[in-house]
Amino acid sequence: AFGDSFFLSDGTLDRKKLGTYVFSNKEKLTLLNETVLPLVTQKIAEIANFYEKEGAELLIVDAPTLFEAGYDKSCDITVSIIAPKESRTKRIAKRDGISYEDAILRTNAQKDDNFYYERSDYVILNDGDTESFKQKAENLICAIGVCAKKD
Repeated sequence: AFGDSFFLSDGTLDRKKLGTYVFSNKEKLTLLNETVLPLVTQKIAEIANFYEKEGAELLIVDAPTLFEAGYDKSCDITVSIIAPKESRTKRIAKRDGISYEDAILRTNAQKDDNFYYERSDYVILNDGDTESFKQKAENLICAIGVCAKKD
């Protein structure tokens, strides 16, 4: 959909280049989502079907575009993780090895927090350190009845 210039010499996608391109152009981001989301949703469904046949009782899907893809309709429970915009921007820059300015383009392209609050069964505010987040996640998992019992 975007041409060969977004691939590296070894044939892999140049994620930084594509990200800079689509996150600075709303129409291109829409095209990317329309191109990729159906494929991602199909793959998630295949994996879910496999594990269901294997007898799995729980499947957790980490999908930043769960609602946009419409896959939330296949979920029994939806949980969104929300962080302050400044924290998200810093984390994206570090994770993806991009400039802070490019990370701002990505955070600005995201839905606002209300989008997730309105659609999610539960929301975890990730506004602290890793240990704090883990504790919030564990508390939620136990609250919805899927935690392991500790003796």
